[in-house]
Amino acid sequence: MNRQGLRIPVGAMNKVWPAVDSSFEESLMARALDALTGGTGRANPETLRALDRAMGIALESSKPVGAYALSDVLGFDGRAVSTREGDIHSPMFARLAEKAAGGRLVAVYMLVTAGGTLDEEIRGMDSLLDRYVLDAVGSELAEIVADLVERDWTGELAAGGLEASVRVSPGYCDWVLEGQDVVFAALDAGAIGVRLTPSYLMVPVKSVSSVSLAAESLPLKVPCTVCGREGCPYRRAGRQAPAGAGAAGETPGGMSA
Repeated sequence: MNRQGLRIPVGAMNKVWPAVDSSFEESLMARALDALTGGTGRANPETLRALDRAMGIALESSKPVGAYALSDVLGFDGRAVSTREGDIHSPMFARLAEKAAGGRLVAVYMLVTAGGTLDEEIRGMDSLLDRYVLDAVGSELAEIVADLVERDWTGELAAGGLEASVRVSPGYCDWVLEGQDVVFAALDAGAIGVRLTPSYLMVPVKSVSSVSLAAESLPLKVPCTVCGREGCPYRRAGRQAPAGAGAAGETPGGMSA
């Protein structure tokens, strides 16, 4: 093990190939149906048939893979967190760093993709319904891959005495899409078949890039809890009430995937 008992060398990229097993398939079906029905789980027979077709195509044409790397945090202020690969310009992410405790602060860069020919399959759909449903299935597939790769590195960090924040992606919350540059500087994206376009979009489209923070103690793991933006479509937790203002409550908009 290296410094602080971590089994993951800082700066080294680790590749992960999540197992596409029955549990993966069940989760994908459930999440896709939830996304297509707004959480009700109720769909008409035509949509359900399209979902069955999309599931088969997505599982056959995708090749899920992910990668992650650790980077020591060099410093932070109220606007950004600095690492060797570059600065993460997000005041909300910086709030996580400000609340961290312990001797070490680490950024975890991650990139995952559904891979394979899924993008081409989506573009090649003649039916608008089939294209829409397959696109939704592909998005959920990429998110499941991200969850599984995250589970891999959070387990490694926990064994070394570190806990992690939620992952934050460029283009979400207050981190601009140009933040892709620092993620791609930290990881060899080509090694897992992903590239970045001049407009900062990823190819394959069904890919997820992110950064998380890790420390011995992270009292604040989700920036949403200290964010006052109401009706935010990206909200993942209710806002905590200020000290002395009574019990914590949720801002309008509630939870969001």
